[in-house]
Amino acid sequence: MKLGDEAYNKPIITTRYVLDGNSLITYVVYDEDGDWQFFSDEDVTESDACVISVKQILEIDESLYNLNLNLGQAAERSDADSSWQTVKVRGEDNHLFPDDEDN
Repeated sequence: MKLGDEAYNKPIITTRYVLDGNSLITYVVYDEDGDWQFFSDEDVTESDACVISVKQILEIDESLYNLNLNLGQAAERSDADSSWQTVKVRGEDNHLFPDDEDN
């Protein structure tokens, strides 16, 4: 599925680092359920997760518009000038947000 073909109001998951810190998106997952997830290089927990729309993520990074992944695929890039490369989904059982630890 090409991200630019999704409904612009479809919710996606990203992190506060992408939203608040303007961190570069370097890793994208289109999971088995058809949900999109967008990450930067920071380590994240569930408390870092943010839900926004496809339209909002495309406004943050227009290079995502033509990103085309199949269900269960991921893509990554090393920097803003690199092209997206399909990669194996990271994380144990595809859980990319580890549970927050109780201190």
